[in-house]
Amino acid sequence: MSAAKYSFIIEQGATLNFQIDWADASGSAIDLSGYSARMQIRPEIEATGSYLSISSSANFNCLSYISLSGSNFVTPVQSGSVGVYLTAEDTMNLNFDKAFYDLEMVKGCEVTRLIEGLVHLSKNVTR
Repeated sequence: MSAAKYSFIIEQGATLNFQIDWADASGSAIDLSGYSARMQIRPEIEATGSYLSISSSANFNCLSYISLSGSNFVTPVQSGSVGVYLTAEDTMNLNFDKAFYDLEMVKGCEVTRLIEGLVHLSKNVTR
């Protein structure tokens, strides 16, 4: 399976919260039991450093993270709902025009790149 292409905008200084629903070719939700997730935003695909790196293993108290229980934090893991949450503080610290990202799902030794694309940063005026 090839990663889905999805580009999005981060509004600097604002909270970002979106959800991806992962399903197989027949449309059935992928059970996320046993999975972890990771995502990085980099200036260039080949860059060694990243602007932001988040994972599903983060503590959910006011930190940016990936939820395997959807963006509402209560969706069952069997639903295939992956929530991506970036705090306003983390987005305020970003400073780029365009960057690259991907989101990977990991289970054991198997890594699946779920989505990839460009991220554009809409610069904050009110601070």
